[in-house]
Amino acid sequence: MGVVNDVREPLPYDFGVSSRLSREAVVGLKKIHTATADELEVRLSRSFGDDIRVVSVDVSQVRYETFVNSAQTGSYHFVMFSNPLGGQFQAAFDPESTMRMLALVFGCEVTQTSRELSLVDARVLDSRVGLFIDALNQSFRPYFDMQLEAVRSMVNPKQVKIIDDDETVVQADLRFSVGVSKAEFTLRLCYPQDVVTPVLVALSDVERASATEALTRNTPIQKSLMSVRLPVSVQLPSWLMGAADVEHLDVGDVIRTGVLLESNPRLCVSGRALLDVSIFSSHQRVAAEIVGVHDPRKDQHGK
Repeated sequence: MGVVNDVREPLPYDFGVSSRLSREAVVGLKKIHTATADELEVRLSRSFGDDIRVVSVDVSQVRYETFVNSAQTGSYHFVMFSNPLGGQFQAAFDPESTMRMLALVFGCEVTQTSRELSLVDARVLDSRVGLFIDALNQSFRPYFDMQLEAVRSMVNPKQVKIIDDDETVVQADLRFSVGVSKAEFTLRLCYPQDVVTPVLVALSDVERASATEALTRNTPIQKSLMSVRLPVSVQLPSWLMGAADVEHLDVGDVIRTGVLLESNPRLCVSGRALLDVSIFSSHQRVAAEIVGVHDPRKDQHGK
């Protein structure tokens, strides 16, 4: 199971939409809805007796008006209520997806891709709403217990209005393919941003914590990095000498370094001084005892 890469044309940016959705929230919502799609892949295949696969999962911000207009006459909507958040959320199948869902329920081929729905059609689809809500609740629960419940369904999108048209919503599109024919249907979910803000905050916190944890996790990449051999050296503190003095140096000359006796040698990694050390002999080898973290401000320079 999983989402197949899907290359699409970029959508035009709507500057009227609030940009309060953080990168971490987007990542978290994508994870949640990918998990939802994977779970629905199993639940729907079992319920309809057909091979249903996830094609793609997209998360975006739009105005509520844009969401409603994308599902015209002949589409099926159901509304959910979250008691912990005290708000409503909406899901919709566009007309073509609605016809494919009805065909799956009745085990037949799609003969029409768009027509007005009857109340009988709506009741048939109502019987499958629980599959979608259960998958959503399961996927959201590790982040926030939404406790979503079905409230009502509609066959006319104009009859459904959970917020004002110009308000910002988070939209999630879950696209599936059916059987050998690969015919597709899409479940479109709408979360009013003001209502779902506590969830977005929780997602941002979890994703930031996960990113921090990833930096210390013992991953194969980190294991590989930790096996790299670095050049390490022990150096005396540096000082300055004139070029003429250096040119006249000879064997037996005594060099006045200007370095204080209490100055410690430095342990350097890749040429960078990191630690102050004390040098001594151990088993006829030079040993270095760490005495502190090197402070570059204490470097002594002389002539």
